[in-house]
Amino acid sequence: MYTSLTAWLVYLIGALALVAVVWRMTRSVRRDWHYLSVVSVAALLLTPAQIDSINNYWAPALLTLVLDLVFGSVTDESTGQSVLLLIIVWLLALMASLVFLLLTRGRASAPRAAADNT
Repeated sequence: MYTSLTAWLVYLIGALALVAVVWRMTRSVRRDWHYLSVVSVAALLLTPAQIDSINNYWAPALLTLVLDLVFGSVTDESTGQSVLLLIIVWLLALMASLVFLLLTRGRASAPRAAADNT
């Protein structure tokens, strides 16, 4: 129990550090591409998938998919579930990001315009 919790904690710290790196790297691109790239990386890295329904074991869906592809168990049912779960979470995260961008569209340019007038 504690080993899987420790592994998840280490993975979560690493994934959040990678999301922070992507956030920092994409600061110079346009605002919409910046948010979409950060949300895409976060959705792909932080989505869990159930790998054993009997013992209730979970693993990152992206790693489950990669390992299924490497070891040739692509026809397995868990591979299809991982792909479907990743696509659904990724699309929902992108839609939420787009809604956020549309709701905050006017606010991002207001401070720049005020700074340009002075």
